[in-house]
Amino acid sequence: MTAAEADADGRLLDPREMAAWGRYWYTDELPAWTPVAELGQEMRPAYEAAAGTTGEHREVAEAYFQACARAVASPEVGKAVDLFVRDLRFRLTVTHPDDGREFYPPSE
Repeated sequence: MTAAEADADGRLLDPREMAAWGRYWYTDELPAWTPVAELGQEMRPAYEAAAGTTGEHREVAEAYFQACARAVASPEVGKAVDLFVRDLRFRLTVTHPDDGREFYPPSE
């Protein structure tokens, strides 16, 4: 999201609204995003397989978000983020899209 978008609509600062960002899909074009996309493709079958079992799909999703939070906290991600000019409101998040729970920074 750009600073101009946030200025125009402060609701976009809520991570659950990221699909409304004008450049929501920009990472798809970055070579560095390939491992993230591959991880998402690996996670989906595990999540869908657990969806028929009471509570297990929630556990699979939570384990995924926890792993993502650990990855986001890595020095490699920090170095990559430091390459961008960021607005003061910028923050890293790993937010559950269904209930808004935040997994970043990781609790471990």
